Amino acid sequence: MSIITQTIYSRALAMQRKLGKPYTPLPFSTINEVLANSRANRWLPSNGNAGKEVYEAYDAAKDTNNMLMKYLMIGNNGHTTVFGENLHAGMPAPIDWAANNGGMYSALPLKIVSMDTPLSPSERASLRLRIPLEIDGNLYESYWARVVDFPNTEPEYRIYRKEKNTVTDSALWTPTIDNLLPEHPQGDLTNDKTHVSVTQPYNAMFSTSMIDDIVEACVLLFGRPEAAVISEVAICHGADKPVTAQYSASGAGPSAIQSGLLFETVAMQIDTHISMVQPISNNHTGFGVDLQVGGGTPLYPTSKGS
Repeated sequence: MSIITQTIYSRALAMQRKLGKPYTPLPFSTINEVLANSRANRWLPSNGNAGKEVYEAYDAAKDTNNMLMKYLMIGNNGHTTVFGENLHAGMPAPIDWAANNGGMYSALPLKIVSMDTPLSPSERASLRLRIPLEIDGNLYESYWARVVDFPNTEPEYRIYRKEKNTVTDSALWTPTIDNLLPEHPQGDLTNDKTHVSVTQPYNAMFSTSMIDDIVEACVLLFGRPEAAVISEVAICHGADKPVTAQYSASGAGPSAIQSGLLFETVAMQIDTHISMVQPISNNHTGFGVDLQVGGGTPLYPTSKGS
């Protein structure tokens, strides 16, 4: 079971783009702010410029149309433990996440490497949110998001019933002449339980090397491979910017670099959050997570059916 939540920031960006207006993220709503906050990231270097990269800040007038939903993050605190008289031990279960949250319960980096052996441009081409870390006096570069390629397919329209948060009778749907030329609905709609949705299916693959990177990152940060549990997945939107300069590990600089060689994402916000449970510390084969990006709504707004 998974719990899928579309954020209000997803709707805000869509609304502004449909209105042809610039989109300005609210304060305390971006992942960039989370990772720069010492409450969430206690491994920030004591020298704030150590290994830092330089790129343009988000500009609503220029960047609104470049805000794309193409990034994936993971976390390890989207679950709780449930107990029952018929259970021999506690069992993990996903928990709800509020649609106005700007951060995950506990984000995990996808990869951490020593700043002495940084990733090459090709090695980090699909990685974003590079954050310098200081762990036990040593400097590292960490990457907290990856670029995903959604399939070049049409969105999936469905109609279904929802009974006590359980989906039944789900079927693909296409409009007919009755939708184009509608008539008044008949009967009592108060308890109608019909819902409709439009989603983009996506299978997020985690290869064995990706899993190894996450487990190694968890050992570095928490001292235990068992911390490598994926119980949160966030699909995010943001705007890519070319990195123009870098500070050295000592904080000296910055020194200019060739434009277009490295990219970073600004104003990254969670678009869709998925709570699930997938331990990976003992996974040696890789796995995929089937995601449905998008959302649903009751067929009739006045319906109180669940």
